[in-house]
Amino acid sequence: MSFANTALLPFFSSWNPSLPPTGSDHTLLTIILSTPLLKPPPMGLNWKYTDWNHISPLLADLTLATPPALPTPHSLDLWFDDCLAKITHLVTSNTPTIRPSSYSKPWWTPELTQLRRIHHHTSRLMRKNQTSPALARLARNTYFKAIQSAKRIHWSQFLANVDVRSVWDARKIAAGRAPDRFLTLENASSPTEINNTLLQHFFPPRPSPPPPLILPAFKDIPPVLPAEVSSALRKSSNTSAPGPSGIPCSIWKQVHKANERLLPSLFTPLLTHGYHPLAMKKANGIVLDKPGKPNYRTPSSFRIIHCPARNCFQDLRKTFCSSSRLCRPFPGPLTSQQVWVSSRSGLFRRCRYSHSRSPPTSGYCFQSFNSLPGCQRWI
Repeated sequence: MSFANTALLPFFSSWNPSLPPTGSDHTLLTIILSTPLLKPPPMGLNWKYTDWNHISPLLADLTLATPPALPTPHSLDLWFDDCLAKITHLVTSNTPTIRPSSYSKPWWTPELTQLRRIHHHTSRLMRKNQTSPALARLARNTYFKAIQSAKRIHWSQFLANVDVRSVWDARKIAAGRAPDRFLTLENASSPTEINNTLLQHFFPPRPSPPPPLILPAFKDIPPVLPAEVSSALRKSSNTSAPGPSGIPCSIWKQVHKANERLLPSLFTPLLTHGYHPLAMKKANGIVLDKPGKPNYRTPSSFRIIHCPARNCFQDLRKTFCSSSRLCRPFPGPLTSQQVWVSSRSGLFRRCRYSHSRSPPTSGYCFQSFNSLPGCQRWI
């Protein structure tokens, strides 16, 4: 007879009756289990220790390449990716790495490190009969009481500094976190099938018009000013979750402070040609279950929140697209392309006109983005 369960089955390697007999009618078995190879979390960047003293002069002297004279969507994508890579490489190569850990304790102090060493030291001496159990017990109790005290002090300091941004974090910590719900969808068993099912439900493919061979340059589009970028960056929160690039908004604020010409020179060609690059259509998606659903076997029982590829760039897009630089009077009825609104990309505010209605004389349309194709599926 052996004791096991289905959760232990993947780690079962082999067994054999190699142990000597015990004199009873039971046989001892040697069971060999293979421990799983735990994949360590990927290395991240410790943005608190970015060497801005070394980066700032390099950013100040950095000059981006000239955009193509007759750009195609592909060539403009390549130019944007190349220019953006030059900026991000300077920042990431001068930022130390850090490996995130689920065991990180913000309440830990150097005093606790010393008490832990004393506790383990006295425990080893007690096992060797070189000290009394009372002394080892005192060291253990002192160590665990200090841990509880450090947790209370850290929690009190956290509550004392709660503001409008962190009040919801305090509420979630106090209420506790519900266990994660594993996705089990109908007709989808593997992670790839679950991913495809969710994409088909939340982002169904839509036919998009073919992109133009040559992106036309719209007239009367003034260049992006550094003051406009500064105004948009001020609206971006430093604590917003970064997208696939992993670069938070606080870093982009420092980049713009070091060289006010870089970000405007990136956005000016995009506005001039009315093009939305593919690099800014990517996002990290997080699937959350909706509370109170009768079952969680369909995609409609879940919702997706996304972190745009570069969240400060999203605020820049909103600022530019809501400014008067992108609007001009347009006579006659609006076409479906001229009133196209992407609620997923965050590019435009909602338009109150449909493609079959004629706007009043004072109506405006986003004429500078008429060549923008339909928003593709998020990757």
